Amino acid sequence: LLEDSEPMNVSREHLLIGSEGGAFYILDRGSTCGTIVEGEMLGDGSAIRQAPLEDHDVIIVGTSLSRYIFKFRLDF
Repeated sequence: LLEDSEPMNVSREHLLIGSEGGAFYILDRGSTCGTIVEGEMLGDGSAIRQAPLEDHDVIIVGTSLSRYIFKFRLDF
């Protein structure tokens, strides 16, 4: 559960992580502040909304000041 006590920079339906043909991808779903994957901005006015995901990629949900930072892990 995300707390509402401070600005979140996170949209209700911010992003989608999916797979196709054994490869994983991340899609920014038109969020207000975008999504950062390995330093590349997705969404937030950028023409790029989707990117491939690799093991250990760092995902920042919102701006670079966001506290919501995740590492994508593939554990098979």
